[in-house]
Order: sequence, then C-alpha cells, then structure tokens
Amino acid sequence: MTEHPDGKSTSPEVLRAGVRKCIRFLAGRILDGDLPKSQRLWSGAGVAVVFRRPRRPERIREWYSDPRFVVTPHGLEVSRIFEELWKVFRPLLDSVSKIEFFGRLENAILFCCDEFRREGDTEKHPSPKDLLLAILYEAILIEEEMGVGSFGFPIVSTGNEILDDRRRTCRERLQFFEHLLNPENPAKKE
Repeated sequence: MTEHPDGKSTSPEVLRAGVRKCIRFLAGRILDGDLPKSQRLWSGAGVAVVFRRPRRPERIREWYSDPRFVVTPHGLEVSRIFEELWKVFRPLLDSVSKIEFFGRLENAILFCCDEFRREGDTEKHPSPKDLLLAILYEAILIEEEMGVGSFGFPIVSTGNEILDDRRRTCRERLQFFEHLLNPENPAKKE
C-alpha cells in the first residue's frame, strides 16, 4: 500500500489503473492533434529537456555527472508529458527507480530520433506527435513491467546509467495507440 498526501492508502493495482487511464487520455489528445505544453523545461531524475545542449564547466562535471539531455525543439511538449507521467507514476517510484523511469523515457525519444537519422535524412526530425507517443509507449511498457514485477533498475545509478534499451519504431507506437484507443474512440477505426 502507498500512503497518499491526503492520508489515504492505495494499492499498487489501483495506482497502475490510474496510470493507464492517464496514458490513454494523453494519447487520445495527442492523436487528435492537441499537444499540451509546459510552462518550463523539465529537469529532474537525471534527465534535462533542453532546446540546445548547454556547455558545462569541467570542474562541475568532476563532481556531478551530466544529466541525460533531451535536446529537442519540442521541449515544452516533452516536458508537459514528463510532468503528467510524474504525477501518476510518483507513488510507484522511489529515489532510485525514478532514474530508470525517466532514463527510459529519454531513451524512447532518442530511439525515435535515430529512426530519422537511419533513413539518411539528417534535416528531418520526428514530429512532436512522434516524440510524445514514443514517451507514452515506453510508459505503458514500464507500467506493464511493474504489474508483473519485472521493472528493473540498478541499486546505484553511476552517471545516470539505466538498464533498459528497448526500441520501437514510431509507426509501431502509432499503431499501438490507435489500437488501444479504438474501443473507446470508434472514429479512429480504420
């Protein structure tokens, strides 16, 4: 059981159901073209969303490792999704597992961006929709792993290292969410 700030205890199953509901809601908004934006860029749990990679002095890096930078022109959209996921996943994470959680979300973005680079078009970038669905897809995978007890993370995260390295194409993620939302959103049926 998890203790909420209002004093109520909630089981992990109930919390995970709330996570799934939130992800479905966000995916529906994104698929409909409503891309929520944050008021500020995300920085926390070893991940920083930035428009341009900052130059950090060597003396700082000697003491503190660089965060995992997410460099994207869609930083406010990515930050909003990170904030929404943090709200619903927070009771399920601790100070160590949150590093793996946000590291995996960051990796999902990087893998999505790599798809475009592999196609040979260095000028083309994933759309905000592609990036946000990549994040939500990874969040669904994490929630499922939590449900069966297989969400793994290192006890100590040196240099913000994470364990997982799962890859999915943007198209696979889009099809996943279209399928996920079909029962609730008949207009999206093919």
